[in-house]
Amino acid sequence: MHLLPLFIGPIFAYFGAAIFLKEEITWFRTITLLCAFVGVLIVVRPGGGMSSGLLFALMGGCFYAAFLVSTRWLSSAFSSRSLLFSNIAMGTIIMTPWGISSVPEIDLEMTGLIIWSAAGSAFGNLAIVLCSSLVDGSRIAPLIYL
Repeated sequence: MHLLPLFIGPIFAYFGAAIFLKEEITWFRTITLLCAFVGVLIVVRPGGGMSSGLLFALMGGCFYAAFLVSTRWLSSAFSSRSLLFSNIAMGTIIMTPWGISSVPEIDLEMTGLIIWSAAGSAFGNLAIVLCSSLVDGSRIAPLIYL
């Protein structure tokens, strides 16, 4: 049960887009979303038991859903580049105080890993922003599980 609440983000985003953005919900999209979630359950294999991290994982899933819905909402008002930059800048500003105390020794290998991680994150965020500007959030939510 450790990471399971983190994976509810797309489900909350699916229904959040319907509630806040008045997007259409269909049976096909709902079944697709549930099938994708079942696939996550098969891979993650959540166990029973509660831990203190469960609340943080649940909050993470809710915040991720809010990010997806707000990105869809803002995609018509701002360019993809400005949304991508704001996502990266805000993430950096918010997370730096927690990460600064445990910065590893930077060498050539670590620099390469950091660059790959940053590029992958930027590409993933750009894909979400671009998709949000093109199609309904209820169509994107099942694909997030891929």
